[in-house]
Amino acid sequence: MPRLAAVIAGLSVAAFFLSGDLSASARSGSSLGAYYGDPAWSPDGNSIAFASDVGDLAKFPEIYVMRADGSSVQRLTSDAYGHAGPAWSPDGKTIAYQAFGYIDRINIDGTHWKRLFAQAGEDFGACCPAWSPNGQEIAYVNGHGNVATIWVMRSDGSNKRRIASPTADGVGYTYPTWSPNGTWIAFSYLLPARNGSARGYLGLIRATGRGRIKRLKLGYAPWQPAWSRDGSKIAVSDTLDRIEVLNLRTGRISRLLTGQHPSWSRGGTSIVYDCGSGSPTRTYRGPGEICTMRVDGSHMRRLTH
Repeated sequence: MPRLAAVIAGLSVAAFFLSGDLSASARSGSSLGAYYGDPAWSPDGNSIAFASDVGDLAKFPEIYVMRADGSSVQRLTSDAYGHAGPAWSPDGKTIAYQAFGYIDRINIDGTHWKRLFAQAGEDFGACCPAWSPNGQEIAYVNGHGNVATIWVMRSDGSNKRRIASPTADGVGYTYPTWSPNGTWIAFSYLLPARNGSARGYLGLIRATGRGRIKRLKLGYAPWQPAWSRDGSKIAVSDTLDRIEVLNLRTGRISRLLTGQHPSWSRGGTSIVYDCGSGSPTRTYRGPGEICTMRVDGSHMRRLTH
């Protein structure tokens, strides 16, 4: 595995498969089929963007868009890089995503591609773009060596600035998500592993980068936070195994089905997520399917096969 994947993958599963571990060559002799992951619900609720290698199992994943019922699948990207982490612009016209260690953007009709973050190599690069509610900025993770920090840039790739950087060895920040009012950015605040298991908090920092980072306890290691569109809840994948939802008003935590990469529907009543190739009631078994469920964990439905 290249060092880029080793660095960012330890902090972001999105970068993990970019190393080729889910390419066809790595799957030889494996029961894994096509990869479907990183689902993101469009602002109007009609479409879902995701990463998949379904078009060619010998290549790395590309970015696709499908209707919210799983029909009308269309591929947006086609180049030499692995792709991950699609993020919709608030107007639903553009998607930002990770390409190897770069961050790119493209219109949903496949036009106006632009590279926003162009510095990537063996032990450095970026991942996990997240669009601000006003569409003017994109938060992302910048990894270099053994350090991963939260940055914000303008949506055209200019004016890059760091807003959160770990001050202790072994601590990593990843997967930023904006509050609907644009005031706060939540992220996975991961601590050094203990007894082989990741652990951490949900970090909160003002989008300006000013002030101290707040830490909220949510599960054991809250990965991939996603802020609901009404601002009242945050969904995570605890230890990359189970979707959990924190109600910010009551402090109540709901443990839902197994899975990763939660993303909220427009009305906040449902969540799309990577439900893996295993049973939704058993330990997570790896990527391979995209599902939806109600916010209470009921009415689980597979969109991919």
